[in-house]
Amino acid sequence: MDFGRSPDEAAFADEVRAFLRAQPPDTFPSDGTDAGYGSGAHSRAFTRALGERGWLSLTWPRAHGGWERPMGFLLVLLEELAASGAPFGPLSGCLQVSESIIRHGSVTLQREILPQVARGEATFWQGYSEPGAGSDLLALQTRARLDGDHWVLDGRKIWSSHAGIATYGTVLARTDAASTRNRGLSMLMVDNRLPGMDVRPIRSLTGQVYHYEIFMDGVRVPREYIMGQP
Repeated sequence: MDFGRSPDEAAFADEVRAFLRAQPPDTFPSDGTDAGYGSGAHSRAFTRALGERGWLSLTWPRAHGGWERPMGFLLVLLEELAASGAPFGPLSGCLQVSESIIRHGSVTLQREILPQVARGEATFWQGYSEPGAGSDLLALQTRARLDGDHWVLDGRKIWSSHAGIATYGTVLARTDAASTRNRGLSMLMVDNRLPGMDVRPIRSLTGQVYHYEIFMDGVRVPREYIMGQP
């Protein structure tokens, strides 16, 4: 099996390299810490520059503003960015969330969030782990109850990467108060700017901030900002 790049992928790689030569990654301002995972720090300006070229929606359906390119083109982009040390830290989260919205999101989410991602204006943090649950998602205590056209969200998340510099969180919560363990869990798309959101940095021994703790007190999330069905 040939794992080499196709002629079209090689041409795209040349295009990405030309962009990186013309606009060196180290000339963009840094907005977040490099955690050493190979994806660099986070630069809002650099992410917007990728969006201006349509590279954040390479594989999306045209109905959602994408190019419908094969997955190989996205892998080429990520490889070239990593090789150059570009500041694209939260990009993997943007790719995951946008694909989830395309597959499972409401029309409202598709209309309001996807264009922001494509322009490089939206990044995301994962609201999964909790102080009393850790990685055991079935033990989480964050809850959301439906009140008219909004979910009212109360709870606490911890160790959420990029939460202090992101625009939205994908928050897992119990939407069925009577449920236990693997029942009654739903994912909400939560705007960091909503009242009741308190995002606090967790400073490492080196003095850097990469993780955050999030307190949610009566946060009112629009009813349509849910992934799939409750």
